[in-house]
Amino acid sequence: MILDVMDGSSAKHASASVRVDERYTVGGVSVSGDARSGSPLKLKADVSGDTSGLKYKFVWERDGWADWGVVDGTPSDSPEAVWTPTAPGSYTVILDVMDGTEYRSVSCRVVVTGYSIMGVSDFTSKQLADCYLRQPYVFPATVYSAKGAASIYDFCDTLVAVSRSEGVRPEVVFAQAMLETGWLRFGGSVKPEACNFAGIGAINSQVGGAVFPDVKTGLLAQVQHLKAYACLDDLVNPCVDPRFSLVKRGCAPCLEDLNGRWAVPGSTYGQSIVRIIHTI
Repeated sequence: MILDVMDGSSAKHASASVRVDERYTVGGVSVSGDARSGSPLKLKADVSGDTSGLKYKFVWERDGWADWGVVDGTPSDSPEAVWTPTAPGSYTVILDVMDGTEYRSVSCRVVVTGYSIMGVSDFTSKQLADCYLRQPYVFPATVYSAKGAASIYDFCDTLVAVSRSEGVRPEVVFAQAMLETGWLRFGGSVKPEACNFAGIGAINSQVGGAVFPDVKTGLLAQVQHLKAYACLDDLVNPCVDPRFSLVKRGCAPCLEDLNGRWAVPGSTYGQSIVRIIHTI
C-alpha cells in the first residue's frame, strides 16, 4: 500500500507491504472405498482455512456425461458425502465449494468396475423381447403357452415384474437366462418344460436340477437365487428357490463375482452375462 501526502506542488510518499490471505483454500476432492458398482464410496472435500458458512455440492458424471447426478440432491454444510455408483464406467467426481454466490470447483477421476446385480433399471420388457427377436431363434411357444407365456413379450413382462419385485435388475435376469439356456433352446440335462431358466440344481449332463410348475415360478426362483448371492436383504415373496439357504448371502454383489460360484470353473461367467446385456 502506498500513501501520498501532498502540500500544493510537493508531495511525500510512504509505503507498507500488507499480505492478504485467502479465507479458505480448496485442495481437492478425494474418493475412498472399493470402486465397484453397488458399493458405497466416501467423498471428502479437502478444504482448509476459515470454512464457516461454506456449502458443498458433489456431482458425478459417467462416460462423458452419458449419465450424471448430484449426490444427496442439494448443497450441504458437510464436506463429506457417501455415493454409490450403480453401473461400471469411467466417472468424474466434481466438487463445488460455494461461498455465497461465489464457488470453486475441483474434480477427480474414478474408474468403477463390476455390474451390480441389485438395483433400479431403465430396461423395459419390450427392449428385452426385441433383443430376443433379433436372434435367429424361435420362441418355444408350444412349451410355454400352457405355462403362462404364449410369446416372448409375455415371457419378458413376467421376467421384469418378478425381478423388480425383489429389487434385482431385469436385464441381469434376462441375460443370464439366455446364457444358461442358449436363448431358450436348452439342449442339456435341463428340459424346457422344467421352467428352470438358470440351471438351478443342475450338476451335470445327467442331473437336470429343479423343476418349476410355470414360467413365473421358474423366473422368480432365478431372481431369488441371484438375490441370495448379491445381498443380505430379506425376500419380498415366499421363497421358491430350493437352494436359497445354501448360498453364502451377499458374497457376489456384482455379476463378475459369480465367477467360480454360480458356474464352476466359470472364470468368465459374469463377463459372459454382461456381454449379452450390452446387446440389449
